[in-house]
Amino acid sequence: MNKRTILGALAVFMFLLIAAQSVTAQQQPSARVMLREGNEYFGQGNYREAIELYESIIRLYPESSEANEAKKKLESPEIRSKKSSIKNYEENIKPYVKEQETSTTPEQSVPKEVLSTTTTENADGSTTTTTKYADGSTTTTTKKANGDTRTVTKKTLPPDWRRN
Repeated sequence: MNKRTILGALAVFMFLLIAAQSVTAQQQPSARVMLREGNEYFGQGNYREAIELYESIIRLYPESSEANEAKKKLESPEIRSKKSSIKNYEENIKPYVKEQETSTTPEQSVPKEVLSTTTTENADGSTTTTTKYADGSTTTTTKKANGDTRTVTKKTLPPDWRRN
């Protein structure tokens, strides 16, 4: 092989290597961007998303200054308490609490034993009806003056909801 062929092949190889790194860098946000987004989520009260971003920074950019900042954030009392609360919710409460917004009609509902029903008229002209059932669940339906309806069903936690 002559010198020109080797230099040409080396130039093509270097070009491909640089192009591959450029594509990889474009697919993944920078640590600075991720830290800024994590801080924004935290400021908005979206703690789960903030924690996930902080942990991703540490995993993806372990030697960066942003990773050090993310570690400090995760060790702060605010985040530690939120992290503990999220873990408690995921492990203990979430399986028992079922809250859903639906627009079901009474024909679509499964009949349950009703303990009590109360209806109140709100200052904005809407009405709220709360129905308590024997199984511990509560359904609250709010009908706005413009006809919009929002129904929320909550299941009460059983006495043994804490797992040891």
